[in-house]
Amino acid sequence: HPVRRFQIQPSARRLWLPRQPNPFQNFQPVFLKYHYIMKFREKELGIATEAVALKTLGSDSEYAISTDTRTIGEGDIYLPLRGESFDGEKFIEQALEKGAVGAFCTQEPSQERLLLQVPDTLTAYLQLANYRRNKLNPKVVAITGSSGKTTTKEIVASALESKYKVFKTPLNHNNEVGFCQTIFAMPQETEILVLEMGMRGLGEIELLSKKSRIRDPNTGSSSTISNCGFIYFYSIRFVSLE
Repeated sequence: HPVRRFQIQPSARRLWLPRQPNPFQNFQPVFLKYHYIMKFREKELGIATEAVALKTLGSDSEYAISTDTRTIGEGDIYLPLRGESFDGEKFIEQALEKGAVGAFCTQEPSQERLLLQVPDTLTAYLQLANYRRNKLNPKVVAITGSSGKTTTKEIVASALESKYKVFKTPLNHNNEVGFCQTIFAMPQETEILVLEMGMRGLGEIELLSKKSRIRDPNTGSSSTISNCGFIYFYSIRFVSLE
C-alpha cells in the first residue's frame, strides 16, 4: 500500500506554529574589549613568549594586545589566532592599517613595524596570560566539568565576593581564547580568580593548565562527569580521563 502522508492544514499550522517576531532581527554583535585592561612593554612581550624580534620599535611604551581586527585600537599589538576555518595572519595588514603598531606572526611578512615571530600564536597568547597571572599572583579557583560549570562558577564567585576581591570568567567564555581574555581583564587588586575551563577534546585542560600555570590551582572543582561531548570524547571513560 502507498504510504499515506499526514499534511497539516493551514488553520492547524497557524494554531500550532504562531508567527513570532524574530528576536535577532535588530541584533547588533557586541565584541568584548578585554585586551584594553592589560598592557605589555615590548621587552615583556619577548620575555613572556620567547619571541624572535624581527623588527623592533625601540620604545618603552606599553601596548595592549588584540586578537580581533574589529576591536583593535590605535597603538595595539595584533596577535593573530588560527582556527579550522580562519587564519588571523591574513589580517595583519588590515590590523596595521587600523592603527596597530606591530603584530605577532609565524612567518615573516614584509612590514616595517614591530614584528614578533613565534612558532604558534595560540601558545604565545597562553604564555602572555601566564605572565599576567604570575605578575598579579591571585589565588585561583579552577572549575571544569561536563555540565554545570557556569552555574558552579557563579555560585562560588558569589560566595567569595562577600569577603574577597573576586574576578570571574565573564559569561561562559571558557575556551582557550576566553580563558586568556579573562586573565587579561583581571584588575590589579584581584585577590581570587575564579576560572571556568571548558573542554572540547582530550588534552585541552592540560593545555590550559600547563601554558597558564593553572596546573596547581589553589582550589579545583569538577561540577559533573557525564555522557556529553561524545563527538570529541567517544565515551564517558575519556571524559573522566580528561
